[in-house]
Amino acid sequence: IAKLFLCILIDMLGSANEAIPIVGEVVDVVYAPIAALLLRQLFSGSNVVLLLEFLEEILPFTDILPLATICWVVESFFADGRLAQTLRIGEFANGSPPVDTVAESTSRDYANVERKGNGDIVDAEIEKTMLQLQSKEK
Repeated sequence: IAKLFLCILIDMLGSANEAIPIVGEVVDVVYAPIAALLLRQLFSGSNVVLLLEFLEEILPFTDILPLATICWVVESFFADGRLAQTLRIGEFANGSPPVDTVAESTSRDYANVERKGNGDIVDAEIEKTMLQLQSKEK
């Protein structure tokens, strides 16, 4: 629960900067790296979250997006999903999926190959997953 409150606080502070039109954007220049580093610490060193939070705070009109809270929801309720994998949070925080997740995604990818044909992206993902499985078995 403490992590959720920190995420909400980070999002609220980021949005509060917009209350004063020109000053808010100047404050964002200072706040963006601070918020990004805080989120990186909260989410197991995820550089993806760091980059997204920095961009969200530094770009105009994006402060309304509650990225910290979204990351908390993904980590808490969808830790083994594709979004968690993309953000490198939850079960994917260290950069590699759990063994059973690799096996499940491999069977899903083979099913996709049959439906889509042998697309280059799917083939590359299958090959990568198979290599990961083989290295875990050794």
